[in-house]
Amino acid sequence: MHPNVSSGIANKLKISFDRPFHQFVRKESFHSMDVYRKFLNWVSGEFDLNLQDGSDTLKIFFPNERLSITKSNVSDHRISAEIVVKSRVIHDGFKLMNKIEAIYQNLIKMVD
Repeated sequence: MHPNVSSGIANKLKISFDRPFHQFVRKESFHSMDVYRKFLNWVSGEFDLNLQDGSDTLKIFFPNERLSITKSNVSDHRISAEIVVKSRVIHDGFKLMNKIEAIYQNLIKMVD
C-alpha cells in the first residue's frame, strides 16, 4: 500500500499510468438518488473555486489534476458511481482521492 493512501480506500482503488496522467479509479454505491446527488453537491461545494462542468458527469478541473464522477449503474434502488482522478503528480492524486473518500464517509455517516 502506498503511504499516502488511507487504508479505507486502498482495496477499492485501481491505479494506472497513461502518459501524462496517473489515473485513480474507484467505485462507490449510494442508497438512493438523493444521497448520490448530495454527494455530488458536497464535492462540488468543496471545490467551488475550481472550473467545473456538471452536465451529465461532474467534472472538476485543477491545474495538474482532473476529477470526474459518473453514475455508472442504477439497480434495486442502489446507485453506483465511478470516481476518476487523473493527476500528473501521483502524490497529489492520492491527496485528492483521500479528500473525496472523506466527503463520502462523512455523508454516509450522516445518512445512516
